[in-house]
Amino acid sequence: MKIGEKIRQARKDQKLSQAQLASRLNIDKSEVSNYERGTRIPRTKRLGELATVLGLSIYTLLEGLQIERHGFRWGVLEHREAAMAVPCYEIAQCSEVDTLSATTTILTERGSLPNGLYIWVTANNIALSSIIVNRNIRVLIRYDEAVDIGDITLFKLNNEISIGEFCKEKQRNVLVCHNGLKHENCMEEVIFIGKVVQIALDL
Repeated sequence: MKIGEKIRQARKDQKLSQAQLASRLNIDKSEVSNYERGTRIPRTKRLGELATVLGLSIYTLLEGLQIERHGFRWGVLEHREAAMAVPCYEIAQCSEVDTLSATTTILTERGSLPNGLYIWVTANNIALSSIIVNRNIRVLIRYDEAVDIGDITLFKLNNEISIGEFCKEKQRNVLVCHNGLKHENCMEEVIFIGKVVQIALDL
């Protein structure tokens, strides 16, 4: 269900007319109509106001914009949405294998991000040639199974999830993992999941 459909349904559940909802939000009725028809997408601040008036959480308005890929959920950014509810995972060890463990959902503004599927991933002590951080770091991953030399990527190898840098060493393709390990003789077994497009250090 799209955001506009959710707004319309929630408004009717609250027994509000478009004019009444517009009055509570201090906006024109035509703006509410545009939201519901999907011709205009509420900005993040307005989403919060709408959620409050309609008795919903902002995540409820956005949660329909998620799909599953590779065993976990991705926030969907499409059309003209100003924000998305992005699932957040952390790289955690399970049975001596690093995997992704769901933690929360983070409201993420579009900014300059292109349409696509996104997740946040939290990792500890990133040590790559282009990133060295000795504390928790959260990276925004955009779903993309095609990678280029120099990309920092989320990938799966032998059922283990890692963040790594795809690079060339002595004419050979190499993946340098966030924990310092290198993979170079098993590239055909690597499943690339997505690319790092944003880094958050304020954890």
